[in-house]
Amino acid sequence: MLISTNPANVTLPTNFTLHALSKQDIWHPPEVPEGEEYNSPTYYVQYGPMQKFKSARVSICDMVGKMQYDQAGLIFLVNSQGLKDEKYESWFKTGVEIADKNSTAKVMAAATPPGGFSDWGLFPLPSLNTGCIDIEVQREEGGPGVFIYLHDGETKSLTRLVTWAFQKKFDKMLGVGAFVSRHNWAPGDAPFTGEPNYARFEGLMIDWSDWNGATSHYHV
Repeated sequence: MLISTNPANVTLPTNFTLHALSKQDIWHPPEVPEGEEYNSPTYYVQYGPMQKFKSARVSICDMVGKMQYDQAGLIFLVNSQGLKDEKYESWFKTGVEIADKNSTAKVMAAATPPGGFSDWGLFPLPSLNTGCIDIEVQREEGGPGVFIYLHDGETKSLTRLVTWAFQKKFDKMLGVGAFVSRHNWAPGDAPFTGEPNYARFEGLMIDWSDWNGATSHYHV
């Protein structure tokens, strides 16, 4: 896991692969305490001032998972105290997810507002030849929302608007990272065992505005 107070001092690998065993997810449903989870492998988390965030983008490639709810993508920890005091109370995530028992992959977005519970939305995938899903998250200019886009060649499709993430009262940190999940497990397997879900991440970009006196970029 990575923390920085100055993005100019950070060097990341050009690509990386994350793995998740069974029963690892990021999810907060109501009235089901045993269903609440924040135990997915989450790496390359970079914390910056909430109101300095501009955008993030990554290509998610060759996810091997075919079980329902297998996922890989980006996670955003909203109005956080930072890694040392992280409580994972408010977040949104987006990426690719297996939506059903027929192994149908779709673009996923889920969000948990402060004091609230997780929602879930799906968007159809385009016909892909590369094996990679290109996701971009862009802050709403002058507003409290954030837009989530899917890039398909020259086409940029809006898949989700999270309306509350950048309210002016949120004055702490934003954590941005990559994750993979495997919510379910095969019959007979104990949790945290069995074959993992994994995916490769390429070209991670996180842009911040006027941080430490200059526009800053994390590009790998």
